[in-house]
Amino acid sequence: MLSGADLVDQARDLMVEMQGMAFKPHCQTFSAVIACYARLSQLSDAVSVYQEMLRAGVKPNEVVYGSLINGFAEYEYGSLEEALRYFNIMEECGLSANLVVLTSLLKSYCKVGNLEGVKAIYERMQNLEGGLDLVACNSMISLFADLGLVSEAKMAFENLREKGWADGISYVTMMFLYKDVGRIDEAIEIAEEMRLLGLLRDCVS
Repeated sequence: MLSGADLVDQARDLMVEMQGMAFKPHCQTFSAVIACYARLSQLSDAVSVYQEMLRAGVKPNEVVYGSLINGFAEYEYGSLEEALRYFNIMEECGLSANLVVLTSLLKSYCKVGNLEGVKAIYERMQNLEGGLDLVACNSMISLFADLGLVSEAKMAFENLREKGWADGISYVTMMFLYKDVGRIDEAIEIAEEMRLLGLLRDCVS
């Protein structure tokens, strides 16, 4: 049985054959192969197909750049610098990053503790239609907590709670932040609110 990697390699070979027969693959064809390689963490192959795409005169779209950015930003052997390079190329081409792409960059900045980068992406996300999602908000709270920025974490948490989106991760992060900085009364208040919402039981189980 062929693995996912074998199948995407076959798709790439077929794409090369098409070019040899004077058939130009569509952007969607390149995009699908690049996305598959990125999901498999085969980033060098994803970049190679991207370069083939450029040589073939096919203009990459948001999906292509999103796959490359997500790959480099999120996978274990990725690179924030490479993710940002493709992000900049994407914007230079007049393409807009969506929430998925910005969330990947946000999480990557969180991993390296780059507060300025997080704030810049956070601001971009707030300006998107529909605003931030739960993952992005929790990433912000977690980063602020890791950096000991209690006021900033509290503000992000309160915004999430006002929308009715706060989940167990949101509450637990704030509870342990308050505990770590010695604000025990506030930690107890968070724990009591979690109990009333049924979140404390979920976390224990």
